[in-house]
Amino acid sequence: MERQPRVRFGRVHLFNNLYTSAGDDYCIGVGVGANLRTEKNVFVGVKTPIDTTGYSDATSAVSSTDNLYSGTSGAAPADLRASSVFDPASVYTYTLDDTSSLQAAIESGAGPK
Repeated sequence: MERQPRVRFGRVHLFNNLYTSAGDDYCIGVGVGANLRTEKNVFVGVKTPIDTTGYSDATSAVSSTDNLYSGTSGAAPADLRASSVFDPASVYTYTLDDTSSLQAAIESGAGPK
């Protein structure tokens, strides 16, 4: 599974997600006109966590903070025009969970019970 998501022409805030899709080319795709902030996500055994090269253009921007990368094998995540990424805290209030316990919390609470 790729495009988790692939962002085009939008402001997107991704936080506290778990990505474990080992067989795919990338998880998050930064596309044309994307403005993307990623915070405290966990990427385990994936190829390219955040693809800033395949679909981006001169208006695309991404800033990543405190993500955890374990066993990734593709291109290393890199910010792209990070100073122009929107600040979600100026739009809404949110609380971030710590990445050290995120995978266990998601796996214990996800799926049918």
